[in-house]
Amino acid sequence: MKASLTIAGCLLLLGISGPADAVVITLDPSATVVDYGDAFSVDVLASDIAESDPLLAFGFNVTAHPALSYLGATVGPMFFDDSASYPTDVAGSAFPPVFGDGILLASLDFAVGPVVEAEVLTVSLTTDPVRLGLSEGLITLLSDIAIDEVVEVSFRRTDAAPVPEPGTLWLLSIGVVVSAAAAVRRRRRGEDFYRPSR
Repeated sequence: MKASLTIAGCLLLLGISGPADAVVITLDPSATVVDYGDAFSVDVLASDIAESDPLLAFGFNVTAHPALSYLGATVGPMFFDDSASYPTDVAGSAFPPVFGDGILLASLDFAVGPVVEAEVLTVSLTTDPVRLGLSEGLITLLSDIAIDEVVEVSFRRTDAAPVPEPGTLWLLSIGVVVSAAAAVRRRRRGEDFYRPSR
């Protein structure tokens, strides 16, 4: 009898924790093509969070291509920012717990550095298996889900803007005309151009 209750309890837990495994994490970059010096953000969204197994907290580490500078994160408005409290890059907790679709977990900010050799820049979110359920992953009422997502952003190399030669030529021309006018004026006065006046 005790064994059948244990098996039934395990099956019940497996049946209840099933929807949490169907949670979808989406990385939505603000720009899909970037250039030198551009700043962009990546929104981390969670969907398919069941009301029977709501989201209590989340945490993940951010890894980016070496040419990207990670500027920091802004935790979504439904969460408290717990990033400073845990040894992880981004962390947040919700009270009351949240459920539904399109829930903004965090917005990650990046800048493209000056040295880029690659044509595709990647941003990865990962969960340390040792910290899963403690400070990392999606922590729901009934289960813990690891986060392992990657987004790619294309790098577009553009040539530098051409030097505005017409402006430079105008400036040079004005300088020559002013110098010539000053020389003519000194000669009319009878002053030697190369000696200072007395």
